[in-house]
Amino acid sequence: MITQEFRNSVVSNDTLGVKIMLKDILIVDPTFKEFNEMVHFAEENLPDSLWEEHDPNLGENDLTVSEDNLNMELVLLISNFSKERVAKIKNLIKQLYLRKSETTKVAVSKSVDFNSPELSN
Repeated sequence: MITQEFRNSVVSNDTLGVKIMLKDILIVDPTFKEFNEMVHFAEENLPDSLWEEHDPNLGENDLTVSEDNLNMELVLLISNFSKERVAKIKNLIKQLYLRKSETTKVAVSKSVDFNSPELSN
């Protein structure tokens, strides 16, 4: 869902505000459905292009999947809002959330006794 605040930022050509909201929604919605909807709206309604040419010299070329690397890429995204950087961030988010969900599943399955009387009811 596109918020009124986002619509207002797009209509008023507040490119920085648009980029910040897009950056934030990447973390809030790991399915990227809202992000993709918001990008589509911004691309159609901003007079200038939303996207910048990718600057490979900005930041490190660290491929490590970590919270620190994700946070660094999110900060760099505001300075260099490129499709390549967004793709890298999406990939990091997918890998981090996948790891967290797998770790949680393993921890839960090890801590639950499926033969306990509480679960047999």
